[in-house]
Amino acid sequence: APNGKVVGKLQLEIRENDNQSPYFIYLTTTEDKEQLATDNFKLIGNEVYAIPFYEKRNSFVRILVDKGNYWIAEKELNTIHFTAKSWINFLLEENEKVLGYYAKAPGLRIRKEPTTSSDLVEAIRGDLFEIKLSNEIKGQWCKVSVTKYKEHPCETDLEDKDNIERIIEGWMKIIDDNGDSNLWYYAKGC
Repeated sequence: APNGKVVGKLQLEIRENDNQSPYFIYLTTTEDKEQLATDNFKLIGNEVYAIPFYEKRNSFVRILVDKGNYWIAEKELNTIHFTAKSWINFLLEENEKVLGYYAKAPGLRIRKEPTTSSDLVEAIRGDLFEIKLSNEIKGQWCKVSVTKYKEHPCETDLEDKDNIERIIEGWMKIIDDNGDSNLWYYAKGC
């Protein structure tokens, strides 16, 4: 619990001679030392992973919910050069660095206003709909510009102007009710 008794520690081990990834993260408790699988993390860049957090309370973040809802102090994260950052802030910071964002399955709806009761502009899914975020945020919603391509930009010989089918603007719920991102992107580029 936040400010509770310490029950374990996250440890990073680096093995220079490993042909796979040289980085390993362990959860060490009084009873066990368990290597954490990569499915506990989110790939956010080329070989760059994040530890997702699910709640923030009193300068603590809740992590590793599959393992038992552990809490870690933000000041401890800062000492090992990690930052507790909300998905919305992360997505906004990365917006110009990534090829584009795409709707997670089963897809997303673009609305005229930032509410589920607002008029539907269009429903989108798949990676032919490239989402760019604006800095207009209202709760879990962001004003977006979505480019619908004829062919994926990584797999086409068409010029950009010939490949664009249409541009759609409106509001999209980019963060789900659990606090996770409704968007994905090609972490390694094309």
